[in-house]
Amino acid sequence: MGMQKKLTISIDGDLYTALYRNVGAGKISRFIADSIKPRLKIVDSVRQGYRRMGRDSEWMKEAGTWVEDGVDEGLPEATETKWNR
Repeated sequence: MGMQKKLTISIDGDLYTALYRNVGAGKISRFIADSIKPRLKIVDSVRQGYRRMGRDSEWMKEAGTWVEDGVDEGLPEATETKWNR
């Protein structure tokens, strides 16, 4: 674990009570850190994936074609109403 930093947050009173009751005094910070870490890893993984796709010119060309030509293929036919004329 890296150097610890103090963070002050505000949460709903009922949420704090539930944390205190279920996690215990002195353990809430660790619980929150352990809950957040996996989600941050997922975000970082997605970000890296987008970077790799952006560097793949063939993939970008194929994606552009799909967006330009096929975006409405899976959508139902529009019914004209007074709202979309």
